[in-house]
Amino acid sequence: LTAARVLLSADGGKLTLADGAVIDATAARGGVVQLSAKGDVTMASGASVDASSSAVGANGGDVLVSSSEGYVDLQSGASVNTAGDSAGDGRIVMRAQAVGTSGVKITKPGATLKAGEITAESVKVFSTTGSVNMTSATALSIGTSGDVIAYAKGITTANTNAVKSSLGWSTTDTRFHVRTGIEIRTDGDFTLGTDWNLGNLRSGGEPIALTVRAKGNVNINANLSDGFSTAGRAADSAAAPTTLLAGDGASMRLVAGADTSSAGLLKTSTTLAKDL
Repeated sequence: LTAARVLLSADGGKLTLADGAVIDATAARGGVVQLSAKGDVTMASGASVDASSSAVGANGGDVLVSSSEGYVDLQSGASVNTAGDSAGDGRIVMRAQAVGTSGVKITKPGATLKAGEITAESVKVFSTTGSVNMTSATALSIGTSGDVIAYAKGITTANTNAVKSSLGWSTTDTRFHVRTGIEIRTDGDFTLGTDWNLGNLRSGGEPIALTVRAKGNVNINANLSDGFSTAGRAADSAAAPTTLLAGDGASMRLVAGADTSSAGLLKTSTTLAKDL
């Protein structure tokens, strides 16, 4: 399969790339590959995904391997390549359910992974049959799932180091990251009614990965940001601009009219005409 962007989703079962399966997403600026399934996502020995970049100065490609309920298993003899022309180029993200606070449904990778950044996203889903109206940046309770912010802040560096160790990753190698995935699913609308500075929300010493999947509308009525000391820009009367924070910022996926039954995180319903 050859294309600069490849998105494969198995909404009701497993997804397996068997021996000899090849996804070639190489491109001048790097390709994008997303492999998603409700059940296990497996790359067997002999399977390969290549999303590397070829242009000088390009930043490599981006590969996401995601299971909503099963395991991610990148087996020995498989390979994923997102490299560019410098050591820090390219990103590989393995995304699966959290197991407690120190585990994740990712089998210790045996595959050859070529990327400047390799991340395990350990996901907790917060769901409600109603709507969500966020009016406080310090607490966000979703249905019976608990408080989003309290959960994220409760993940410690010891927890994320335990996950790294389970995956065979060095806790001091800066290529490897374990990030808390917060997925908010709502059958109604999601409304942000107050500034939410994700720069104030670190989980296990890392920025979070925020995913909002609303069957209704997603209403952003305030500032949602990371990377700065304030959620919004400095006031015109301020003596200095808002401060740029060091390090990485949070990732954000915002989906209105979402098909929340799909393993594809960005998939929308064909029957819901909703707005973002």
